[in-house]
Amino acid sequence: MHSTARPPMHDQFIITRVPRPMPEGFVTTQHFGWRCGVSPSLPVTEVRRGEIAVGWILGWVILEDGRFAHETGSFEISEPAPGDPDGVEETLYALAGRWACFLVVAGGLRVYVDPSASLGVVFSEEESVIASTTSIVNWGRDDSFGEGRYSRRVLKKNQFFPSGATSDPAIGRVLPDHRLDTSTWAVDRHWPAAPLARFTKQSEVDAATTEIATSTSAVMAALTSHTTTILPLTSGRDSRIIMSAVRDRLANCEFVTFEYHDFRKADTAYARAVVGRYGLRHRLLTIPTPDDDDRRTYLEAIGYDANEGKARDFYLAAGELPSDRGWVTGYVGEVGRGYFWRETDSDAIPATDDLLERMRLDHTPENTQAVEQWLETAVFADVPQMLDLLYQEQRQGAWASTQLYGAAPFVFSIIPLNTRRNIENMLRLPIAYVKSGQMPRDIARVGWPDLAELPYDRQPGWQGRLEYAAFILRRDGGRLFRRITRTKSR
Repeated sequence: MHSTARPPMHDQFIITRVPRPMPEGFVTTQHFGWRCGVSPSLPVTEVRRGEIAVGWILGWVILEDGRFAHETGSFEISEPAPGDPDGVEETLYALAGRWACFLVVAGGLRVYVDPSASLGVVFSEEESVIASTTSIVNWGRDDSFGEGRYSRRVLKKNQFFPSGATSDPAIGRVLPDHRLDTSTWAVDRHWPAAPLARFTKQSEVDAATTEIATSTSAVMAALTSHTTTILPLTSGRDSRIIMSAVRDRLANCEFVTFEYHDFRKADTAYARAVVGRYGLRHRLLTIPTPDDDDRRTYLEAIGYDANEGKARDFYLAAGELPSDRGWVTGYVGEVGRGYFWRETDSDAIPATDDLLERMRLDHTPENTQAVEQWLETAVFADVPQMLDLLYQEQRQGAWASTQLYGAAPFVFSIIPLNTRRNIENMLRLPIAYVKSGQMPRDIARVGWPDLAELPYDRQPGWQGRLEYAAFILRRDGGRLFRRITRTKSR
């Protein structure tokens, strides 16, 4: 018999016109006729335009002076301008953090999410409700409802619901670069307004990578000034970028490595070498095997909008760490690494089936229609830029960001690379430069040159080279097998 206990829904929220069931302990406030219920861990900040209150922000906005916006009592946005009807593009989107913004407009609210939608927002027109997850929208249903969701779960490892869909057909998601208007309950794209021209000069590339490094260092300085911050230490690229940003803040940092026993075991050997070289405070985390209760808890926390695989590391393993720390994670950097690119790409937009394959999604009519609808509104300069935007809005916004709600509770959980300017810089990098794989090393070199030169995705030395070669063979062989299988099934 499994437990019927509900997860505490750390950092989650619900916004509605009328009283609704919500998790025990949520704090309720009133804003312009809307009832806002939030987890006690989630900050609320008033938004003002001059002397007038015009809305509120949930989450963590990092100001230029390193403070969080909620520590100042309010946040100031600009007057409306052409292309920016709510005055947020030059104010809110100039800053880092994890947030969602709710502005009062004629007939309702306009809802903006941070550049990665890392504080996820879902909504139901039928219920007239905005919330963090589908589980919060459905809060108060009996145990059989939750048991039904668990038994009907369909997503496999690394899968998600694309293009604003969710596990509940009556509930939608606000993707990165999109906003919700509750006067019509319609979602539309607000960025980019025009295709982003690629850099053509090396000086522009150098300025972009330096800006990303400087921005990440400023974010990490702000976070580590608030509390000791935990950084995952892996042999990967985003981990290296973030670590290079704290060279002068190591006293305020702790590092952890998940002890995987698959191809990622190279992280353990790499971490031992780096810890020994630089004297880091480090902890190796054993990866437990989740039982049914663990899986239910995790899936409930993320609204059943991803697979339960991350329950092993994000939830159970990280749950062994002190909760009075901050937590950062290394997403977003893939935007500048051509994650969805393939050698066979041309100037033609890949077929929808091909895009689903790259996203590791099933070839269903629903997924096909969702991707085709996304393509209708996407704004891009070339096919590689389209693929990077697809990664950021779909893989990041609908898969990675969703799972932050299932992670172990910390003082904050923030993606340091998650800024509009960083993403724009990555989208504008020259195609040849992206293919070279040089971006992470160039960014890391700004803050920590010695660290930048260590190998990626493997432990140092000859053994690491052999294990990495075997991993590439398994990975590419798997892609080829899936492609052949899909072709034969047609």
